[in-house]
Amino acid sequence: MTQSVSRECAGPPHVQDRPRLGADQRAERAAQRLRVLAAASGIFGRRGYHAAQMDEIADGAGISKPTVYKHFPSKIDLYLAVIQSRLDRLVDDIRSALTAPGDNRTRTRSAVAVYFDFIDSDPDGFRMVFETEVPSEPEVRVRVDHAIDNCVMAVAGLLTRDLGADVARVRVLAAGLVGICRFTARQWLDTDRPIPKSHAIDLTAKLCAQGLSGVPLIRPREAAN
Repeated sequence: MTQSVSRECAGPPHVQDRPRLGADQRAERAAQRLRVLAAASGIFGRRGYHAAQMDEIADGAGISKPTVYKHFPSKIDLYLAVIQSRLDRLVDDIRSALTAPGDNRTRTRSAVAVYFDFIDSDPDGFRMVFETEVPSEPEVRVRVDHAIDNCVMAVAGLLTRDLGADVARVRVLAAGLVGICRFTARQWLDTDRPIPKSHAIDLTAKLCAQGLSGVPLIRPREAAN
């Protein structure tokens, strides 16, 4: 980790020496952790990383500040956990959309809708993930890049399976499709949602589908000849 966010506000050193917990205590700790994540998610989203205060997060979670540190040793650890929870949800939703029943057009539209739904329901979270305030913290970039790569691989898997095209070319196309969804959704938000979300999703899905229809794909067998 870099010095600029050098595990600031680190908690007490004894937290790693806790005794083994019973089932009820584990359940309570899990519930506390979720409350901390929920409070931190809203505060980081509204105020940004640097302006957010751990005291405020503790108050929002209804627990003491030392208890927050029992779950997350530092502010940057908590920030990373919040980002990771959003990224996990995004990747899971994309994978679910691409494996749902229906034809390719239906699945494509569902995948496009994931991005629009994400940015529409949680614009602060979208910005927090993709426009981080702590670019000097490499772990943030690593996690975001890994999630984007998982989305690209999910799209590439669908295209490879259904079209039978070679993996290298399909991966380039998949990266382009993911980029279209992400940046089109962002543009729609930044221009104050100029058209209904469903219309924006339809247009973006059609762009993706029609774009694919005009690209000559080489099958692995053809590439070998």
